[in-house]
Amino acid sequence: MAAGEETIALPADTLSVTLLATAAPADVLSLGVRDPGRVLVDPTAPEGSLNRVLRGQGLVTGVIPSSTAALPLASSLAITAVKLASASSEPVTVSAWVKRAEAGRVPAVQELPLAVLFVGPPPPGFDVALGELGRIWRAAGIEVREPVRLPVDGPTRVAVDPALGSDSPAVGAVLRLSEQAPPGTLALVVVQDLGLAGGELGLWALAGGIPVPPRAGTARSGVVVGARLLARDPIWGGQIIAHEIGHALGLYHTTEGPLVNGALHDQIDDTADCPAAADRDGDATLSASECDGHDAANLMFWGTPRGATRLTVGQAAMARRSALVR
Repeated sequence: MAAGEETIALPADTLSVTLLATAAPADVLSLGVRDPGRVLVDPTAPEGSLNRVLRGQGLVTGVIPSSTAALPLASSLAITAVKLASASSEPVTVSAWVKRAEAGRVPAVQELPLAVLFVGPPPPGFDVALGELGRIWRAAGIEVREPVRLPVDGPTRVAVDPALGSDSPAVGAVLRLSEQAPPGTLALVVVQDLGLAGGELGLWALAGGIPVPPRAGTARSGVVVGARLLARDPIWGGQIIAHEIGHALGLYHTTEGPLVNGALHDQIDDTADCPAAADRDGDATLSASECDGHDAANLMFWGTPRGATRLTVGQAAMARRSALVR
């Protein structure tokens, strides 16, 4: 089942188009996007498209461009939303945000306004973590604005379903608290404990989507942060939050750890790739030590090792196209 295709005209000074499609919570959604000459996102295989998009349950987000190959942007985009698995007759609603800049040039400096929502007491070292993520993004031309800080009522522990990740109902429930944040901010929702359901493995942070939509109150609207791990090492915690903010701004992992039909990389031309042949121990996962000398030092390497804070010129420019920064 697909929503009817809609074509939007893009002004010549367009920097990016952010898309959000919603339906019933159990519907698996995908996006399709084409310009007059190319299929940018194949709705049947969005993760492998020229411009990658991740399918989602009940809600899917995407941004054009997320890949160098999608540039330059054409004068129009034809957009459709597809139910890959339908559990309801609820229609699909699609929203689009067009970001523009003078002459279509990516600004050298942008601002990212944050709203920090604390479910429980702030963790020790939180300001240290905030300073570290600010340092990282300042080097990429994005100034993290002094955040609004608000106490909110909500779950103190968020259990992430390993099979669903950001689609987990518990993640969506806590990110909907973003409706309490001031308009135009990216919400960081800090809970006391964030971890995988059914186990003891803790998580530092998790973005609601790639990208996070510029709309508060959805199941993808923000980044959830775990206070327990952040308090152990605020510097590393700040680096991991910076990584998740990269996802919120539309950046993918430079290299995905699990090898599925080879190594999967981001689609930005100037980022290094870690080849499948680097899997020296044969466990079908590319570790930071195996990718040392390739992209393990990049902020967006999948494992986020401590000290991995580099961003390329291409990644920084792509992030500054985000509708979340201005």
